Amino acid sequence: MDNLSSSQDTSNNTNSSADMKLVLMASYSIELVLKQCGSRYYPMISRLITQFVTSITSLSAVEGMHKVVNAFVSALPELAHASLLSLCCERIVEEIDNGVGLTPSLSRFTRTHSETTLIWFATMLLALVECSDGQHLLKYKSQIVHAMKLLSGTCMSRHVYNIGGQMLNCVMLTLTSTTPCHTRSVPDSVWNDTEFRDNHFRHWGKHPNVADDSFSLEWHTPSMQEIEFAQELMREMVEPRIGELAAFIDSADKRELSNTENVELNRLVWVLRCGVRGLGHLVPPPGTTIAADDLTDALVGGDDANGMPPRYRLDRQVPGGYVFTDADSSEYGEVMDIRKRAGLATAQALQCVVGRGDGN
Repeated sequence: MDNLSSSQDTSNNTNSSADMKLVLMASYSIELVLKQCGSRYYPMISRLITQFVTSITSLSAVEGMHKVVNAFVSALPELAHASLLSLCCERIVEEIDNGVGLTPSLSRFTRTHSETTLIWFATMLLALVECSDGQHLLKYKSQIVHAMKLLSGTCMSRHVYNIGGQMLNCVMLTLTSTTPCHTRSVPDSVWNDTEFRDNHFRHWGKHPNVADDSFSLEWHTPSMQEIEFAQELMREMVEPRIGELAAFIDSADKRELSNTENVELNRLVWVLRCGVRGLGHLVPPPGTTIAADDLTDALVGGDDANGMPPRYRLDRQVPGGYVFTDADSSEYGEVMDIRKRAGLATAQALQCVVGRGDGN
């Protein structure tokens, strides 16, 4: 992976390239292998992947290693976080404390050599928070928040604060999503069967019948701690950007913006955009009342479901839904108010930029 071309150095950032196909195959294979490893292999797995993450730090391999770490956290989230999360946060803080990422830049394709390590560990941290269960993030709450605030609120390099915004969006959605507890192709009753574990290669391509009573799928729904964490991020990292953006537009008036001010405007809009998108699972779309059971009606009886073979068709409700559905509750009102004010602030910013006519 260290020899693959960097997607950040070219305009071709699609999954159709030969390099990306190789990366996807490698990460998929890693995830499958890790899922089947017993606990006696965990120390070796932790040592090997930690060695990869800390010894390469080459941006030519950042996209590939991001997918490897993502496969690690998908298969063994607790081990992945214990092995890498604190390490990545510490390296990010160390780099920023040394002044890395503070030089204003709007370039998407060029970066200073000094940012290599910071971008590397920020990308690895982004992969680590892309887990399916927000409960795993609670243990590292303070470290994650500190790193995100530095990346999105202190750094002035577009490469770096873009990652910070993506991280904010990802963490908020992870904390408020309903997801399967296990990303396996078979239920626990089959997975834990000795015959299946010893001869799993004989079962490749075979799927259980979803309608069978023996089929069981456990779902993780957001806990109160996860919801409160998401609300804290909304109040500490999303809402303040609204006021900052409005104040920036008021102070800018019609004068020409400096390079640093252009970077600041881009950063505020980007982080606010990522934060508002992260609110997507907290409340339903404006003017829409959606009960928890309504969300899977389309899966159970929609056109897509009817076109599926019966053995693969979901025939029961998923215990999921938006976090806040009572339009009269204070929590619902708070989210809607932030969403509305964010829209007004960004509309004013757009009017300000368009009114200049100078291409900023």
